[in-house]
Amino acid sequence: MRVELAQLQYTYPRLARMWSHLERITGGAAAVGGLGTRGPGETQLETDRRLVRNRVSELQREIRAIQARKTRQVADRTRRHFTVCIVGYTNAGKSTLFNTLTGAGTYADDKLFATLDTKTRAWKLERGTEVMLSDTVGFVRDLPHHLVASFRATLEEAVHADLLLHVLDVGHPHARQQFDSVHHVLDEIGAKGKPEILLLNKIDTPPAADAFHEWRALYDTSIPISARTGRGLERLCEAVYRAVKGRQVDVTLECGVTNGRLISFIESATRVRDREFIDGTARFDVTIGRELLDDLRRNKAVKIIE
Repeated sequence: MRVELAQLQYTYPRLARMWSHLERITGGAAAVGGLGTRGPGETQLETDRRLVRNRVSELQREIRAIQARKTRQVADRTRRHFTVCIVGYTNAGKSTLFNTLTGAGTYADDKLFATLDTKTRAWKLERGTEVMLSDTVGFVRDLPHHLVASFRATLEEAVHADLLLHVLDVGHPHARQQFDSVHHVLDEIGAKGKPEILLLNKIDTPPAADAFHEWRALYDTSIPISARTGRGLERLCEAVYRAVKGRQVDVTLECGVTNGRLISFIESATRVRDREFIDGTARFDVTIGRELLDDLRRNKAVKIIE
């Protein structure tokens, strides 16, 4: 739907040229309808414009509904899990990195918008820590506002993510413009100022191997990687692990053993390190996000021991 909407919005102002081979005004008095009446080109143009307008309105309604549903889903997932989102210019290697980290087998190719839908998978870090990792559509320079709106649901993951992994093809001759373009789109969608790790990708290629040192000098927290070979990913995992631990705490939760709904929530929304059931009380030693813990404080059915 997003692609169709973008195509229609591009085509609409160009419809007149598509019917230039037909007369738009009847040219002679002998013509049916007389001098100055509509010709077949004008009639067809009006029909096409009406059809395009109707279809655009229909698609916009459907996309708004999807956007609202997506926003709720992403916000709920973010509340329950630490979420990491891969962003970057098109063809920077985002889907390759996503596949390497999660083994998801997502389609990756050297094409514009090879990824059109967000993919989210569990990413297991060290010491039993797990985060939700999302891949996104590739950004491009001077992306039109209507196209940003069309892909808003796809980019929603970046808006709500706890951490962004910005993948940059550091060996590309226009790497600086691509870097700036990504941040411009992030500003447009409301993801400005998100915690970010810059990944200097494709260091297994000669251009990137020569260029990444300069970028490291400018951005000392950036991490040189090769998404294709896996080089540098140990440092990336360690950096993400540190970010996760800064947002989570270890606590003990207690509730009644008959409160099946609350127990199910604890099991699914936290990382349970240990559990025991004693005298009608369920006790869980868990690792939990600070935001979710604040939500639980309002639930009188659970006791929190810090």
